[in-house]
Amino acid sequence: MSEPSIEQFGGVLAAPPRRPWRLMIAAAVAAVVLIAAGVVIVTAKPALPRARSPIATIKDPPGGKGASAGAFSPDGTTLAINDNNGRTYLWDLAARRWTGKLPPGPCQGGAVQVLFSPAGKTLAVIGGQRSDGSASGISCLWNLASGREIATFTIPLGPIVHNGVSASGGAAGAAFSPDGRMLAIADSNGDTYLWDVATGRKAAVLTDPHVTDPDSTTFVDSVAFSPDGATLAVGDDRQTNLWDLATHRVAAILTDPSGGSEQDGSGTANALSFSPGGATLAVGDGNGNVYLWDVASRRVTATLAQPVEPLKCNGAYNQQGEDSYGLVVPGGGPLGASVAFSPDGRFLATEVDCGRGVYLWDAARPRRPATLIGPGFDAFATPVVFSPDGATVANFDGVTRVWRAG
Repeated sequence: MSEPSIEQFGGVLAAPPRRPWRLMIAAAVAAVVLIAAGVVIVTAKPALPRARSPIATIKDPPGGKGASAGAFSPDGTTLAINDNNGRTYLWDLAARRWTGKLPPGPCQGGAVQVLFSPAGKTLAVIGGQRSDGSASGISCLWNLASGREIATFTIPLGPIVHNGVSASGGAAGAAFSPDGRMLAIADSNGDTYLWDVATGRKAAVLTDPHVTDPDSTTFVDSVAFSPDGATLAVGDDRQTNLWDLATHRVAAILTDPSGGSEQDGSGTANALSFSPGGATLAVGDGNGNVYLWDVASRRVTATLAQPVEPLKCNGAYNQQGEDSYGLVVPGGGPLGASVAFSPDGRFLATEVDCGRGVYLWDAARPRRPATLIGPGFDAFATPVVFSPDGATVANFDGVTRVWRAG
């Protein structure tokens, strides 16, 4: 049997029409700025503005089944988009056409993340599911020049237990180191694996400090390398741990400021993004809020509150308000949040789980965000990503939408 390789598309698919840029119509805003001990906390609750129209809407290719994750190539020419069938498709942004696809191989089902290496030579497809919906624990690395799968990274699947109900765990998030030599993959069961990209071998395992706590339901949700590659931020269900990669020890702990509970998921650090200079770390929590931390002082400098009132999360929770682990949560359950700084650090894109919306914030003055998608769509928070030049931002919630930033 031959190795899987990139399959080419022969024809140009119908491209979505270019739409005129619409100015956001601002509505009344109630903003409260609290100054306490030198820390500025900004809480924004605007009335709903009109959502911006995307400049491109990329629909499924033939045989595709809903976008679940994606990434811009470092040169800005290509979008890699993974769908819920486990295939990753390549979209040429200039030609507005599909140019190829990667067969799923062992990486079945919708990926948790899709990541280009910093040099753009390899593509990592993180996680995925088996046909029965359980996590596979397998991530795949592709050489884009040869179109060949060059490595698979497997994490052990142990049960996550919430209120006596177990789930299989699996990959929860990943990040390449800035030099591209290391791939960090977070395991829902409390470990973060560091893989050597060149050899495909496991270099180290960072075990969450809470994993030995018998009263904890510890799981790791997100990872992010600092721009200098010296620190790995790892978000768990209580806090964000800053690991010193020289010593493989936790150098600092950032505790969720909301006082959120591990038991209801509201204290979870489920999305992380360093600013380009590394001075600020954005942390999205289970309340749908995003906190901007000053990394040096370990203090919160701003809070970006979800801009709309909570809505019931119908997609992720059943009619009893139980999540997939059987945990009953009032009002439909905790929120996830995806966060990403623009390459120049001017903007922060956030997506709030279960239909709360996709927003674009001015990082220097996070008073009122621009609305890219308004509330009401029913989807989990999928990664929001900026193009390398920071001019556009994309999200993947069944279809891929691209907006102008700024």
